[in-house]
Amino acid sequence: MDTLRRTLLIGNLKPLAKYFLYYSAPRCALLRLATSAIARAFRPHDRNLPQIVRDKIDIITALERTIERGLDRMHLDRRRWTRLFDKFSDVLSEGRSTAQEFESKHGMPPPGFITLSPTQVCNLHCVGCYAASAPGTKRSLSYSIVDRIVREQKELWGSHFTVISGGEPFMWRSEGRDILDLVANHPDTFFLIFSNGTLITEKLAARMADAGNLTVAISVEGMEAETDARRGKGVHRKILGAFAILRDAGVPFGISITTTKLNIDTLLTDEPWNFYLEQQGALYAWGFQYMPIGRAYTLELMLTPQQRLALFEKVWHLIRDKHYFVPDFWNCGTATGTRGGYLYINWDGEIMPCVFNPYSVGNIKDYYTNGGSLTDALFTPYFVAIRNWQQHYIYDHRLDRAGDPESFCQSRGSRAADTISFHYGELISRVVESHVAQGQAHAKLLSQRRGSSSRHRPAGVRNFNTDQILSAEVLHQCDLTFKANPSVLVSPSEHTAPCRN
Repeated sequence: MDTLRRTLLIGNLKPLAKYFLYYSAPRCALLRLATSAIARAFRPHDRNLPQIVRDKIDIITALERTIERGLDRMHLDRRRWTRLFDKFSDVLSEGRSTAQEFESKHGMPPPGFITLSPTQVCNLHCVGCYAASAPGTKRSLSYSIVDRIVREQKELWGSHFTVISGGEPFMWRSEGRDILDLVANHPDTFFLIFSNGTLITEKLAARMADAGNLTVAISVEGMEAETDARRGKGVHRKILGAFAILRDAGVPFGISITTTKLNIDTLLTDEPWNFYLEQQGALYAWGFQYMPIGRAYTLELMLTPQQRLALFEKVWHLIRDKHYFVPDFWNCGTATGTRGGYLYINWDGEIMPCVFNPYSVGNIKDYYTNGGSLTDALFTPYFVAIRNWQQHYIYDHRLDRAGDPESFCQSRGSRAADTISFHYGELISRVVESHVAQGQAHAKLLSQRRGSSSRHRPAGVRNFNTDQILSAEVLHQCDLTFKANPSVLVSPSEHTAPCRN
């Protein structure tokens, strides 16, 4: 990223880059040059295994080709192009010194971004919604608090990228303002807004185009049949209308897909990808495998290990061979991580380590009331314990445990089994510590099965699905690892109960 900044945005090169990037041929050459420079920064070293390097380079290449396609399709006039370039370059160039100061002071990099759900309100009632959103709920954050979060994210961390989720963000109203007022008030932040797309009008799209510092990811479930089955009859038709409005306004947009057992067969074909990315003009697709949290959660919608593997192969084929930017949040973990990680704040102000891990030990409203700031959430025992585990497992321990990096990737013998056993023993121990009282019996069983020491959760950890025994991601990882290759750790009769009961 530093190379891209120096190449395109510093000093007298910025006006020159703006001029040449407006035209297709020089734009293509400059973007390829920047991509090559970034790729060289990912040379393998002792903590960057060769396959991880390849994954990162391939996802960056796909992003570069996506930018090319997007600028070609949008047919921007020079006024719109100038505004888009200025906004993006401002976001790209801001924050570096602030992030360095944070790391120097605290000994760790700040989060790279925040995911924020200002409201739980939604006009749809989708099957298995992670947020259990509904039209009747009143749970929302005030504009003042949301605005302060985004401001502190920049001022304290040097982070200028914010993800907005929900609920439906375009239904949020507070203090006479809406989500696009927030976007306009922070022109040096780039926003990724996840929306169901049904409320996008020409007027809203015009405001988005004028702002120039956002993109909208609209949720689909596959083709019309799959989308309407989960989201409601006629929703897919409204989404296609939203696509047309955004295309006409020159607003960059993509799609978001929740993968379940009900739509996986469709997503393993070329039809939806060609339809959305080629015919409809979506620039990207974010994939999220169904996690059993939220409304009427069930393990029955989760992918099987075989389906997850097939999806892994399909997604990386689309990225590597077609150069589509279609990362799957789980299957592309080697390429989608960001230095410093991220955190999630929901409509009640609860601060969590992940959207799909609904446990919290702090509330942003409480921090603000008591004179604190966003940074205070990073140093709770809960967040510190997570970072310590990541440091110990990923950086301090992995290569020592596995030996040579190549043998770590290729081994099928005792060292590989030992590494996997260590990973899940440690990870599950951390999750067990975080469980509420209702889950203690199952957590104890899980500890006994895995040979973990018996521990209690830290005081004050809140679970927002209190009868959920494990975090969704751990359930998914257990399902994949133990069921796909149960001989690694346990017999088939042993591995099913802790992950399924």
